[in-house]
Amino acid sequence: MTDPDTLSEDIQDALEELCDQGNEAMDEGEFPEAVSFFEQALEILPAPAEEWEPYGWLQAALGDAYFGMRDYGTALDYFQKAYAFAGPEDVNPFVLLRLGQCSRHLGDARNATEYLLRAYMLEGEAIFEEDPEDFAFLKATATL
Repeated sequence: MTDPDTLSEDIQDALEELCDQGNEAMDEGEFPEAVSFFEQALEILPAPAEEWEPYGWLQAALGDAYFGMRDYGTALDYFQKAYAFAGPEDVNPFVLLRLGQCSRHLGDARNATEYLLRAYMLEGEAIFEEDPEDFAFLKATATL
C-alpha cells in the first residue's frame, strides 16, 4: 500500500535529477536554463502541486534564478509564494533575505528593511556575506 502523502519513487528521482540540473545551471550562471529545469520539476508534481513539500523549495529556486537574471519583480513573486507556503513558523532566512533584496531593488524600502531585519535576526551578519550592500542598507534604515 502506498502513502498518499508521499511522492512515488519515480517522481522523487525525476525531481532530484531536474533540480540537480537546475542547480548546475545556476552555478554556471545559466539562469534561463535553470528556470526551465525548475519549471519542469514543478510540472511533474501531482495536482494540486501546492500540497507537496517540493513546491515550496521549487518556488524559492525559481525566485533565485529570476533574481540572478535581475528580474526582481518576478523573483519577488516566487519568493512570496515560497514564504506563504512555509508559513511564519517555518520561514527560511534565505527566503527572507531575497524578499528584502527584491523589495530594495524595486524601491520598497519599508518591506526591504523588514525582511532584511528578519533575516539578520535569524542568521546574523553572516547572511549578508555575499551581499554587503544589503547589510549597509539595513544598518542605514534600521536600529541594529
